Amino acid sequence: MLFGERLGYAVYSTSPHCILQLDEEDDAFIHFREVDRSPPFELNRLGIAALRGGAPPFRWGENYFSFCHSVAPTSSGTKYETCAYTFSARPPFKPQLGPRKTIQLPRTVAAPKLPKLNPAIHEVTYICGAVLFRDQWHLSYGIDDQLCALAIIPSSNIAGSMASLTG
Repeated sequence: MLFGERLGYAVYSTSPHCILQLDEEDDAFIHFREVDRSPPFELNRLGIAALRGGAPPFRWGENYFSFCHSVAPTSSGTKYETCAYTFSARPPFKPQLGPRKTIQLPRTVAAPKLPKLNPAIHEVTYICGAVLFRDQWHLSYGIDDQLCALAIIPSSNIAGSMASLTG
């Protein structure tokens, strides 16, 4: 997920938080190098599963907000849920707030009954875009690999889903 001025950085992984920086480019490739790796978030104590990618980070003040998804096994199959965390807008881009709980995005009941693309998946809300506008987050996401959706959520709800990582 690219971010920064002129998109010179990328979040390579969420937990551990790994940041890459544009190193060089030529006619065939764009090369990145790792510039920081922070320890994984302590998610087990929070009941949140492994974190994976999502929306490109959105800068707000001195931090970037990053929306990602958790991947949790259930008895019915794998479940993807949305989480948020923040990291400093300045190198080395250390995480500041981590997920305290998942963010429940609305799921439509009018979903078509299409065959599952992946039978191992039970339920998916996959975040793919986030913009803060007038103190509300506009979140775009996919539902069950079948639908696209947009949720508008007060920023206070998102803030309440995170906790300090620094003590």
